[in-house]
Amino acid sequence: MGLVRILLLSLGVLLGWGSASAQTAVNHPYNTGHATYTLNSGPGTAWFNYYDSGGPGGNYANYTNLSTSVVTFMSAPGTTIDVAFAAFQVEGGWDGLFIYDGASTAAPQIGSGNASPPVCGGTAGAWWGGGLPGNAGPGLVRSTGNAITFAFCSDFSVTYPGWTAQVRTTEAIVLTKTVGTTPGVCAATSSLSVNTGTTVYYCYTATNTGTTTLSTHDLVDDQLGTIFSGLNHSLAPGASINTVALGINAAAVINNTTTNTATWTSGSLSGSASATVTVPTYHIAASVNDPAAGSVACVPPSVLSGASSTCTATANAGYVFTGWSGDCAGSNPVCTLSGVTADRAVTANFAPAYNVTASVNNPAGGSAVCVPAVVAAGGSSTCTATANPGYVFTGWSGACSGTNPVCTLSGIAAHQAVTASFAPAAVQPVPTLEAWGLMLLSGLLGWLAYPRRRRGG
Repeated sequence: MGLVRILLLSLGVLLGWGSASAQTAVNHPYNTGHATYTLNSGPGTAWFNYYDSGGPGGNYANYTNLSTSVVTFMSAPGTTIDVAFAAFQVEGGWDGLFIYDGASTAAPQIGSGNASPPVCGGTAGAWWGGGLPGNAGPGLVRSTGNAITFAFCSDFSVTYPGWTAQVRTTEAIVLTKTVGTTPGVCAATSSLSVNTGTTVYYCYTATNTGTTTLSTHDLVDDQLGTIFSGLNHSLAPGASINTVALGINAAAVINNTTTNTATWTSGSLSGSASATVTVPTYHIAASVNDPAAGSVACVPPSVLSGASSTCTATANAGYVFTGWSGDCAGSNPVCTLSGVTADRAVTANFAPAYNVTASVNNPAGGSAVCVPAVVAAGGSSTCTATANPGYVFTGWSGACSGTNPVCTLSGIAAHQAVTASFAPAAVQPVPTLEAWGLMLLSGLLGWLAYPRRRRGG
């Protein structure tokens, strides 16, 4: 019977179910638990050659436990699985193969017409005898989803050659879509987190899991549009090709979280895949040290990763803004947070405000000014007196004292008032006309009294 199974498997190869390339052989577990194999998960997994526990050349073993001899085959979401049996010989009524349409023995059973369970255990519907199992045609078992499970039991004596089958997905094209930030590279993930405004690069990989070569291809992305149409490329069974290898640069600038789905089509066959690029949202928490003193607002209060928010502090009457703490700093009441990549928190600080009032004793004499005129508690203000022409500054009164025209008030803890005093400057007497006349006469008399030298004397 081992020779018969090898001949039947060779016939399957000629009919297109086999391949010259090496594929993974799966022997049914023998009392070792529940094994799982995933189609198209790596080299040699485009399909599986599936045998009983004795492998392609031997019988299955006695004492096979139904609960610890279980295997599940998985495929990509959205696909189904075909299991094509080339040979099947199980002791009728004593041993049995159970088939389930899902990922465990709790899934619905794909049953035979056998109304009683085999002696080795289980329920009705087990497959035994020499007829090939099938629910989609002679020797063809097909799942309705992307998983199918087999459980087997055998009694204490008499074994048979078991079975030879091949497991593959019924979808002839499997598409994988990945996304990264490096051009010309096929990234390893289908999900990515970036800042807003980032350019990302998609890579589309198509695998031919069918039995015939695919020649003409179309690729359409529901966000990027048509990537190519009518592309001529010979894609053999089991082979893969990606857009990076084809020299296609599929790029997009991401401003918001985006999920896009692509479909690769060749003739009547197609496969789809999606990728998600996430732009996280971060929140700006704004607070004040004293709610009675003022308010603060950050606009916008939530930003996409890499974006900016501007925070503005506004003092209430009788208070002044004294500075920021948290993620803002300085004394400017407007603070811009740029390139936000995490949640942020800012606090606007306010203090009671005190007025520093300057006055003069005589508005014609000069002026006085105090800067700043509104001071936070504990702050300082400098007052300066300036005399007008014809007047002089004579001193301060009030919160300032002394005759220095510049006065600094420090550690202010209450409203302050200062007065600058001015007085007319001293005036020198101006000679009158009568005084000028007397001075001229005095000079003339002095000249006449001076002796003169006479000529010839």
